[in-house]
Amino acid sequence: MNENGLSRRSFLSMTLGCLSVGCASFLLSCQKKTEAERQGATEMAKGESAAGGPCADVSGLTEQEKQTRVSNAYVGKSTTEGKFCSNCSLFIEGRPCGTCSLVKGPINPDGYCTAWVAKAT
Repeated sequence: MNENGLSRRSFLSMTLGCLSVGCASFLLSCQKKTEAERQGATEMAKGESAAGGPCADVSGLTEQEKQTRVSNAYVGKSTTEGKFCSNCSLFIEGRPCGTCSLVKGPINPDGYCTAWVAKAT
């Protein structure tokens, strides 16, 4: 024990306890966002997007191709400021929908996914 009456073991136990609570809170907050993104991507993979239209039709895709939309959390309408499929380097122009070199199927130019990479200027 030191002069404060706190042993090294007690100090480490308290520190690890506090870190555990902090990490758990952080991971839970990340999980909530990811779950919301997953929900939107799952709807898009099924062709049930709120954005609708021709860019939501995934009926011609295989299950594996649909999974690229889910795993990259693709949504037909971006909620991330300044990040749209149309300004992503992976987006390939098309009308009314483009395509993507990573996410399969029709891609809404106003959409977004977690693989977004800014176009080189």
